[in-house]
Amino acid sequence: MLGVSGGQMARGEHSAAEERRGETGSSYTFFFPHVPPSGVSSLFARLAQAITGAKAGRVRLIDFPGGAMARSLASESKVEVVEFSQDASIAIGPEDTLVMQAELPDRFRRQLRVHPHARIIQWQLHPHNLMPPLLPLIGHRDFWLRRPGLYRAGLAFGLPRQRRNAMEFVKLCVRKRSLFFQDSPGLQATETFLGLTVPSPILLPVPVSVPPSPVRTGRIAAGELHVAWVGRLYDFKIHILVHTIRRFIARTQTGGHGVTLHVVGDGPKQAMLDQFGEGADGLTLIRYGDLTAQDLRKLLVERVDLVASMGTAALEGAALGLPVILLDFAFAEVPRSYQFKWLFQAKGFELGHAITAADCCTMEDSFSAILTELEKDYVGAARRCFAYVKEHHSMESVTNQFLELSRAAALRFGDVPAHLWRKSWMRRLYERVRY
Repeated sequence: MLGVSGGQMARGEHSAAEERRGETGSSYTFFFPHVPPSGVSSLFARLAQAITGAKAGRVRLIDFPGGAMARSLASESKVEVVEFSQDASIAIGPEDTLVMQAELPDRFRRQLRVHPHARIIQWQLHPHNLMPPLLPLIGHRDFWLRRPGLYRAGLAFGLPRQRRNAMEFVKLCVRKRSLFFQDSPGLQATETFLGLTVPSPILLPVPVSVPPSPVRTGRIAAGELHVAWVGRLYDFKIHILVHTIRRFIARTQTGGHGVTLHVVGDGPKQAMLDQFGEGADGLTLIRYGDLTAQDLRKLLVERVDLVASMGTAALEGAALGLPVILLDFAFAEVPRSYQFKWLFQAKGFELGHAITAADCCTMEDSFSAILTELEKDYVGAARRCFAYVKEHHSMESVTNQFLELSRAAALRFGDVPAHLWRKSWMRRLYERVRY
């Protein structure tokens, strides 16, 4: 077990822990062991470096050997990296603030040994982080994600304990000001699928490094358009990429300029791109697989006119001065009527959401409209995307917000009731096999 009995410590012991915290300063531990490149890994690594640079406390990352967070650190970084292993435990001390991508307690890794006084921050970085999984009795996840009412009913009747536990944990985190949402769609998904309302929610947007002025200030060349997709080729991302490729092909067939699409990223669904070969009907497809941060930046600066992506990749493109089409995600084929949008049209810091009927309720050709706008005023579109990222997602601003919010976060490991940590036999078996 994870030492949850310490949650019953007396108030005097909590006060002593606070005094020790004041003497030693803040200590932040970011936990996200993951080998393939990911937006969460990049976010945690950059934020850890920013906190270290601001001298706001001791910072460490817990990651697999050669993991994505460790690889994202600058060579001169002073952030401590703790190697995560399936066969060893890692201590989280009473002075630590453990920062995690939001997850339900029964998914907590058994290798972590957390002191009851350690604080926990849950940061929801995917809309479905806090949804208890249902057995895939019908189809796949998309079936449930399109039917939140049916999902809630399935939880209530099929998995009542998991639903009660999830709601109890979310309410506890909210009450303790320790649950952060990256954007409004994530907040809305949690409320919709669990059937609750989050009072006074905390929105903390994803940060990126934004230079004082754009690195890029115009098209590479007139005529052919060079577009970049950056992201893992997973089940929930591949369908919007395939849809976007088909829209570019249709555009070239109706008299538009040729398009070169640079696909950066790898993943289990990459075979779905084989249907396009190296290109078709005016479109040239170049697949790079995973790139280092340096090589990606070089590609975007030197060879790309437009980014069409989601998540952190969308922000990074805009921060360089490139115009960005913000894409959403789906677990199934995307309808022809899906409405595209610019990054600067996002609301509530969103970086992509699950596509619903509301995104496909009109037959207006938003894709052609965006490309026409790009041709008429490329510089204007690029400047608006850059200004949006600088205003809402700059690393300095978000780091300051994070530090202020983390000092107010009051959820301690020992505050979480013991029954919320208990894992089902299925979950234990899954973790033994995977981890």
